[in-house]
Amino acid sequence: MKPCRIRALEHARRYVGVREQPHGSNTGPHIERWQKWATGTTGYPWCAAFLCGMVREACGLVVPTPKRASVGFLEDWAGEVGSLLKPGTRPRPGDWICYRFDADDWPDHIGGVLRVVGARKWRGGYFFGTVRTIEGNVGDAVRVTRGDEVFEVEVLALSGKRGSASAAQALYRESDASRAQREQLRALRMAERTGYRAPEHKPDKRARRLIRALGDIDAL
Repeated sequence: MKPCRIRALEHARRYVGVREQPHGSNTGPHIERWQKWATGTTGYPWCAAFLCGMVREACGLVVPTPKRASVGFLEDWAGEVGSLLKPGTRPRPGDWICYRFDADDWPDHIGGVLRVVGARKWRGGYFFGTVRTIEGNVGDAVRVTRGDEVFEVEVLALSGKRGSASAAQALYRESDASRAQREQLRALRMAERTGYRAPEHKPDKRARRLIRALGDIDAL
């Protein structure tokens, strides 16, 4: 039998595209079930409740114990049971990754690692790279991320066995907005590699005078 982390990860793919109902409410039929399993209540940010729900549905296990639905509590519990990876360890598929978006000591978000897209080993054995993850509560939905790219897809069907890439692509459909946003981000990264960087704000009056002056010079 596959390890629980793999079974939970594969099970999580079924919910890609699940959205909050209504938008921005932190609620919805599936979401409320995961939240109730985690704390007995609903209506709160659900990234941790989503992953705990996947473990319960796929493996029949309740994590963490005692039941809590905050990323910080999950991280503490992992340390207590000896499952917290050392800093710099290369993650495996099914491992959970905690994100910190501010300067405090409490993690802010969590996702499940689908695979390592690219990694480089530096001195001291530390790995730096990009991982592809599946996460709940990204915006208001379950989404797949790959580095800076975010895929919002609708699950069309499920397969009981692993198939080719073309067969897998027939099981889901990416939204037009998601595709357009990824293409825009990709074009911006390509432009930055050629030396262009978009300005952080519109030019002020002095900058506009300089731009006009440079234009006049080019016309000579």
